Amino acid sequence: MPIRPARRRLLALALWPFAARAAEGGLPTNVGHGDSSKQWEHLRGQLFGTRPIARGADSVMQLVVPLRAAYGASVPVKIITRVPQTPERYLKRLTLLVDKNPSPIAATLDLTPALGQADFETRLRVDEYSHLRVIGELDNGALHMDSRYVKVSGARHCTRSARRSSGSLKGCTLAPSRPPRSAWSTRTTPASS
Repeated sequence: MPIRPARRRLLALALWPFAARAAEGGLPTNVGHGDSSKQWEHLRGQLFGTRPIARGADSVMQLVVPLRAAYGASVPVKIITRVPQTPERYLKRLTLLVDKNPSPIAATLDLTPALGQADFETRLRVDEYSHLRVIGELDNGALHMDSRYVKVSGARHCTRSARRSSGSLKGCTLAPSRPPRSAWSTRTTPASS
């Protein structure tokens, strides 16, 4: 039985309060792209002290990452700056951070006005669900930031690119291993008569 237009509008109005509370981009309701974390607060104090950092519409930085990365060892990251590199005003330094990585400072780039436009693309290893942050420092010392929350598939487990036995591991700290379990080790063969 098809739903009539009047009934459809009534249903949409009734469900609107629930839709308005839906998390942005499918994020858990308790996590937002611009949220803070204890790791960020610690890093901020170490790297930038108490200097003010412009965010949101006031910031000249934009960070583009997928909400859910298919492969944690290679998360695509794009940094877009909204200011051209001119001798009068330019980005002096970019710092890329991953809050919950063992080594949270992923990159630090020192820039010059000769770049023209300071936009970059790269791939990063992200160990677990975490905020990625880019902080840009202008030539006058002003700090600008953008952040995004990213979920990685296989968080904490699948960021290595090869099997442990192959000897070609990239970017993963391994926990002590257990001996491999063979599918045949638990089978018993019937005794032949």
